[in-house]
Amino acid sequence: MMNADTLVLLGTQFPYRAFYPTDAKIIQIDINPASIGAHSKVDMALVGDIKSTLRALLPLVEEKADRKFLDKGWKITATPAKGWTI
Repeated sequence: MMNADTLVLLGTQFPYRAFYPTDAKIIQIDINPASIGAHSKVDMALVGDIKSTLRALLPLVEEKADRKFLDKGWKITATPAKGWTI
């Protein structure tokens, strides 16, 4: 998560600011307007039901050809932590 360029908060205030990426844009979607930005500044606030809001946004998402970030994430999750077994 620390390498993400965008962090999307769906129905959560996620108060754990220490775990946010430092340079990422933060988008928060929540049905309760009072929850938006309650724990940290957000770059984009969307008030609404998560399911319908994401449905409305989905056509705006552009596919990226560069898969380096995704491939790195898959590699990390496929490698067990030291001392752990799968």
